[in-house]
Amino acid sequence: HRRRSLARLAPVVLQELSNCHDANWRYDTNMKVLAIDTTTAACSAAVYEDGDVTGYRSEIIGRGHAELLMPMIETVMAEAGTGFDTMDGFAVTRGPGSFTGVRVGLATARGLALASARPLFGMTTLAALAASVPPREVGDQIVVAAIDARRDQVYVEPFTSQGRSLLPAVALSANAVPAWLASGLGSGRLEQGLVLVGT
Repeated sequence: HRRRSLARLAPVVLQELSNCHDANWRYDTNMKVLAIDTTTAACSAAVYEDGDVTGYRSEIIGRGHAELLMPMIETVMAEAGTGFDTMDGFAVTRGPGSFTGVRVGLATARGLALASARPLFGMTTLAALAASVPPREVGDQIVVAAIDARRDQVYVEPFTSQGRSLLPAVALSANAVPAWLASGLGSGRLEQGLVLVGT
């Protein structure tokens, strides 16, 4: 089992774009992309260019994403030495997560994409978390991504090492997750091992 900070989701979203097969998204490693994540307690933004993260900021704030996000984006853009008019596209996590946070991230990303006439790519928070674990470290094990859903529940979704979802995401009590995985995947599959990522 391993746990990774949600604060690093923005760079993960950017790196995961190389695996996107959306017909409307022609991605290559030479593209310059701004990615943001506001779906959890963290507010994160990053610029990815020529295969590297050239600007990155993240803060665990709980609330206040709407007030912090644009100043954070401006800081990240300045750090990367770039402007919105030079972006090739924008990326955003689209949940699950905080209802308000999801809305802030989607609205901001959509506004930037429309204003710049650039494409917008979205991926789920759980898929981004699962992608943060290098496939070579997973092997045949199942990556289980989970985040706090409040009210004593977690959002959870299992993935292969290549990022393919094995079951639809659900909100469950933490104690119910093992039985749900066994029922949906089979006890034999679980014997291959699990890698837990989340908070």
